[in-house]
This record gives sequence, C-alpha cells and structure tokens, in this order.
Amino acid sequence: MKLTEFFVSQLDREVERSRRALAEVPEGKYDWKPHEKSMIFGYLANMVATIPTWLVMMVAQDELDVAPAASTMKQDRTETSAALVGALDKSNLLGGPLPCRGESRNWTNPESQIRNPKS
Repeated sequence: MKLTEFFVSQLDREVERSRRALAEVPEGKYDWKPHEKSMIFGYLANMVATIPTWLVMMVAQDELDVAPAASTMKQDRTETSAALVGALDKSNLLGGPLPCRGESRNWTNPESQIRNPKS
C-alpha cells in the first residue's frame, strides 16, 4: 500500500468518527469550559471539524510552520451541530485526493516541521 492510500484510508475513517461526534454537540454551549484554564468547547469542536484541511496542508507542502508569525487562518464561530458537520464535510472536500510529492518523500525529516523560522 502506498503512503497516500494509507493516509486517505485513515482520513476517511477519522472523518466518519468526527462526523458522529460533531452531530452530538449541543447547541448553546459554544462558550462552555469544563475548567477555567480550558479552551472553550465550541473552539475545540470547530478544530475537529477542520482537521482534514490540516492533513492536506501537511502532505501538500514541503514544510509546515505550525506556529507562523502572521497567521491568515480564521476560525468561524460555528454554533450548531449541523453547521459543524457541514464544516467537516467542506473541509474534507477541500482536501479532495491527498496531493503528494511522491512516495520518495522523507516523512521523518524533522526539518520539514518548523516553528517561526528565522529568515
């Protein structure tokens, strides 16, 4: 099995599980926090809904800055389970087939993941 086929099968499995979980998110609990130091529930649910986009970015780019100095990514406030499932479906469709630079890509290269590079 090629790496891309493996990633696609894993993504399909995780998207289905995420869809079931997001369908159960209660409305009106976006700002709820189980503890004062915790992230808000709605933000976490929205992160789950957009995970497929992250996977595609990691596979499609030669390097991934996990903490860019200036981020252009904006998270919309998604407050209903139907909207969260819709965001997951949109995120999964945006990815489409996983683009890959080929099977010879070095997936274990630590230099491919950077954090605020000094350029």
